[in-house]
Amino acid sequence: MATITHTAPAADEVKIDRTMVLDPAELWSDIESCPDWPIVSAANLQHMQIVKGEATAEARLDTIGRLLNGSARQLREPTQSEREAEFDRVFDPAKAPLPRWRGLGLTFGPRKLLTEEDASLIVEAAHLRAYLRKLSTHEAKRAEEAERREIDRAQRTLDGYADHQRRDLAELSDLSEAAARHEQRIADERAFHRVAEIRQSLSRGHDEAAQAARELGVKPPEAPQVD
Repeated sequence: MATITHTAPAADEVKIDRTMVLDPAELWSDIESCPDWPIVSAANLQHMQIVKGEATAEARLDTIGRLLNGSARQLREPTQSEREAEFDRVFDPAKAPLPRWRGLGLTFGPRKLLTEEDASLIVEAAHLRAYLRKLSTHEAKRAEEAERREIDRAQRTLDGYADHQRRDLAELSDLSEAAARHEQRIADERAFHRVAEIRQSLSRGHDEAAQAARELGVKPPEAPQVD
């Protein structure tokens, strides 16, 4: 009886990710030399709505991945030999770059008309990966600078604390005696007004008691002796 061998569908095979045929690090060794994506010429700028940024670039790279890799669901980074083989199939170092690649600094073009579409997608994928790496580098630098500013601020606060404390303590010493005198003046003023209130209360109370005694025909009380 013959043995039936089942093979996995082609879509399940691990294939190379064709968006990684070109190595961005080889095209732009200095990531800052990579032009921003997308490249737009002055001729068509007025007819286009340009949307840049990380989210847009990632979405475009995902779209290119589906176009280049088809239904493949398991992808891996190509080896150097696989990169070279795919490059030789799609590109020709002796051909001029496409006009729309101006500004990217490339020195090769599509091998033939049939590979022009794949070549354009592969180039754009490399440009997108470099652009995303550039954005990530900028974000990391901004975060590093923000952290450094925070550290510098904290260091300045710590370094200045001793002098700040010394100045405050010296001023506090100078002002403490004056503050004590001020508090005493406030207390004396309160006491002065309270003495006046008590004197008035005693006088009023005695007048009322004396009037009551006269009404009753008895001897009125003596007035209080107040210094």
